[in-house]
Amino acid sequence: MNNSLTIVMYHYVRTRKPARFPGLRVRDTEEFSRQLDYIQEYYTPVSAEDVTDSLNGVKTLPERACFLTFDDGYLDHYLTVFPELSKRGISGAFYPPVTAVQRKDVLEVNKIQLLLGRYGYEDVSPLIAKTKTLYEQFQKEDEYQLLPESYEKLRERLSVAGRYDSADVMFIKAILQYALPSYWRSRLLDNLFSEEFPIDREIIASEMYMSLDMLRVMAKAGMHIGSHGASHAWLDKLPVEAQVDEIEQSLAMLSDIYCSSSFMWSICYPFGGNTVETQQICKKRGCAFGVTTVPQIATLIPEHRFLLSRIDTNDIPA
Repeated sequence: MNNSLTIVMYHYVRTRKPARFPGLRVRDTEEFSRQLDYIQEYYTPVSAEDVTDSLNGVKTLPERACFLTFDDGYLDHYLTVFPELSKRGISGAFYPPVTAVQRKDVLEVNKIQLLLGRYGYEDVSPLIAKTKTLYEQFQKEDEYQLLPESYEKLRERLSVAGRYDSADVMFIKAILQYALPSYWRSRLLDNLFSEEFPIDREIIASEMYMSLDMLRVMAKAGMHIGSHGASHAWLDKLPVEAQVDEIEQSLAMLSDIYCSSSFMWSICYPFGGNTVETQQICKKRGCAFGVTTVPQIATLIPEHRFLLSRIDTNDIPA
């Protein structure tokens, strides 16, 4: 019996030619096509239904089973990924956040990516200097002393190199994603983003994300559309009530996409963040399985169905 599954995680899939938002880290379209060639030669692609049936003991997955997942609801997924998968008879899983699709606002994670792309990942010292100036300005305005830590201490604590990023890039991601109180973090990010991208956010969102109609077309064609929360928040950093709200908003959008209140759904935790409480919420709402960002081959064990690991597209030859 095979309970091993290679789950591959994708984000942007687009050409690297000069574009409106240069500097983004993307999987190039030609590389994506070659990667699918490799996957079809050495693996057997499976669907979300196959994964669910295996976890429920209904069927056994083939040897070297591979499940393709696409995060964040990018327009690339409709224009590039969907036609390529359909042509090959592969069913992928797509995880769009509510804010991106229905509210037409730019996700904070994408604001950070666009900023890093604008400055260049190789040297983010100018961006670090700007965050320092703004942070120290905010400290002077902070009457409740929610920002007691000096910028130097923050940088020392949060500058830890990651799997694909330098310590400086990881520091920028940390200070703009989760390390500051919500009000000050959002204000810092909005200041930086508005200066670099003085464009209507709805215009940027329309160029970055899919629409509900696109997702409905994909669902009818056999693609799996799952939950990625409402605002792409770190669920493990939210109180339980806020986690419930994030998931319920996402399920409401999925009901709209599937035109039904009854459908098989899975969850892709934003940033991979989840807690035991998150898993219990998902279980109570009838979730089939949950995928994380832990970079290893997944083992399909029913009691661990909400902690399925995924490897990155960069781990597969292109």
